[in-house]
Amino acid sequence: MNPYFVRGEGWREIPKRIYARIEYIEQSSDDAGMYVVGFDAVDADLPGFGRDFFELTTALERTDQIRAYWRSSFDRESEEADGFFDRLPMFHLEATMPVDWNSVARWQTTNSWIELSLDHKGSFPVDVFGGLFEEATVRRATEKRMLPDRRRALNALFNMRFWPGSSGALIRKAMTRSCHIDQLRVFDIGQGSANALCCECGYVMYYFDAGCGVYRNKNTNPPSIEFCICDKPVVILSHWDADHWAGALEDKDLLAMTWIAPRQKIGVRHVAFAKEILNAGGQILITSASGAWKVTSKSKQTLILKRCTGPASDRNRSGLALTVEDKSSGRGWLLTGDAPYDVIPGPLPPNLSAVVVPHHGGNMGKQSVAMVAPAVGTYGRLVYSFGPDNAHGSTGARHPTSATVNLHASAGWIHTGWNQSTPGSPTSGSSVMSTATHGGKHFGGIAIGWDAPPSAHGSCCRCNKSMPITQA
Repeated sequence: MNPYFVRGEGWREIPKRIYARIEYIEQSSDDAGMYVVGFDAVDADLPGFGRDFFELTTALERTDQIRAYWRSSFDRESEEADGFFDRLPMFHLEATMPVDWNSVARWQTTNSWIELSLDHKGSFPVDVFGGLFEEATVRRATEKRMLPDRRRALNALFNMRFWPGSSGALIRKAMTRSCHIDQLRVFDIGQGSANALCCECGYVMYYFDAGCGVYRNKNTNPPSIEFCICDKPVVILSHWDADHWAGALEDKDLLAMTWIAPRQKIGVRHVAFAKEILNAGGQILITSASGAWKVTSKSKQTLILKRCTGPASDRNRSGLALTVEDKSSGRGWLLTGDAPYDVIPGPLPPNLSAVVVPHHGGNMGKQSVAMVAPAVGTYGRLVYSFGPDNAHGSTGARHPTSATVNLHASAGWIHTGWNQSTPGSPTSGSSVMSTATHGGKHFGGIAIGWDAPPSAHGSCCRCNKSMPITQA
C-alpha cells in the first residue's frame, strides 16, 4: 500500500518540484478576504514518469492503451503497473491566500495542472502533507511554466475519463437488498462523514460514505474506526473528497466491498485509492454524469440515488445524494454528502424524519434553502457530522458555521444548547443532534428511526465491530 495512505508513514522527503492539480478554491468561512486553495500533487521528478506505461511524453499517443489498462483493472484481469501506485510519492498542499492574489483568479478559471517548485524562498507559503494522517511541513512555492502537452498527459494518466462506466441495471442490482431497513446511523468519525443503513438484526446493508478526518483534521478522529461488513454492505461514495472515504484505510476490510461512486474530476490520490479498492478485491461501479437510480424492496422501502446538478468541476456539488422512503410510516431520510440543498434534484420525500446536514455544516451559498423541520411534537432529526476543533485552512475557520446553523434554525429546527463557540449538544431527545462539539468533545454516533428513536442500536451481534452509537 502507498505510504500516503498508512498512518505513521507518509512521504517524509519533500520534493523540490511537483506537478499539482488545483483541487479546490474555497472562501474561508470566517474571513471574506481569504481563500483556501487545495492542491493534489505528485513528485515531478519521479523516475517512473520517464519510462514504461506512465511515460509522460508519449501518454497522449497511448490513450487506447490507458483505456485498456483501466478496463482490465476494473475486470480484475491484470496486475499491470500496480506497483507504480504503491511507489507514487503523493502530496496534498494547502495554501491560505488573499482573494486579490493574482494567481487565484487564473487558477479559478483554468482549474488544471500546474508546476510548482518548493523551497524556503518561494512566492507563497504552503502546508505540505505527505500522507492523509501526517503533520504538515511548511514550504514556500513558486509557480513554473508548464508545457501544455505535459498538462494534457497528466490529465490522461490521472483521470476518470478512461474508467469504464456501469449500467443503471448493474447499479440497481448492487443497491437491491432483501432486508427491511430499520435505522440510520450517523457515526462519530471526526471531521468526515460516514453513515449506515441497518436492518432489524443490526447488520449494515449500506454505507453512505466511509470517511474520517484527514490532514490538519486527523486529530479530530475517535480512537477507533471500524466498519461492520458481516452482510457485505455496498458502499455508496457521495463524492471523491478524502474525508468521505479515508475511514476505509483505517479499517481495510471495507476496501473489498462493492463501491458505487460518481464520475468526477479527480487527481493522483483518488486514482491511487481506487487502485487500493481494486487490489483488495473490491468492485467500483461508476455512475453516469446525470440521472437517478431507484430500487424498491419487498417491504415497500424505496432508495433513490441522485446525481446532483452542480458543475462537474465542483466535487461537492456534483456528487451523489441518497433518499430513503418507508411506505409503512410515510417518512423519509435525506443523506446529502457535501451537496447543498439547491443541487439535490427533487422530488424529495415529503415527510422527512432525518436530514444529515450538508458538508459538516459548512456554508452552502445563498441559493440553498434548508429542509423544513417536522411539526412540533412530530419525530424528526437534523444531524451535524463534524469533528471537535476542526480547522479549514490556516485561518481558524471551523464547521459548522453560524450561517448554516442560523439557516436551519430559520426553518424551524430548534438548536437546544447551541452557541457559536461550542456548537452541538448531547441533549437527549433533541431534534437537532451532533457527533461532537469543540473543546475536544466527542458525543458518539447517532441512531435514527422512522417515526421514533430506535430501541436498540449497539454493535453488530456477530462481529462486534462497530463504532459507538450513544445517541438516539
